[in-house]
Amino acid sequence: MPDFEKDIELKKLDLVAGEIRAGYYTMVGVYLSILIVLAALITPVVAFASSSNSISWLGLLGLAMIFVGILLYGETSKHKEHVARLDALIKEVENFRSIGTVQGAIRRVRGGQQVSL
Repeated sequence: MPDFEKDIELKKLDLVAGEIRAGYYTMVGVYLSILIVLAALITPVVAFASSSNSISWLGLLGLAMIFVGILLYGETSKHKEHVARLDALIKEVENFRSIGTVQGAIRRVRGGQQVSL
C-alpha cells in the first residue's frame, strides 16, 4: 500500500467541496437573476397598463416566481445530496483511504455527472 498522505487527501476534499459549493451558488444566482430580469421587464408594463391588463401581467410574474421557486427547490435538494456524498468521501479519508483524483471525486459527489474543470 502506498504511503497515505492525509494532508493531500484533505486538500482534495477542499477542492471538491469548493467546486460543489461554487456550482450551487452559481445556479442560485442564475435563477435569481432570471427572476429579477422578469420583474424588471414586467414592472413598467404593469405601471402603464389598464387595471385588467396589469392583473394579467402580475399573474404572469407570480407564475414566474413560482417557477423559479421550484427550480431553486430542486437545486437545493440536489445540493443536499451532494453534501451527503461528500460526507462519504470524508469518511474514506478518516479511514485512511485515498479518494482518488479530484475529477473522479467530483464525479462521485455529483453522481456520475460530467466534470468540467
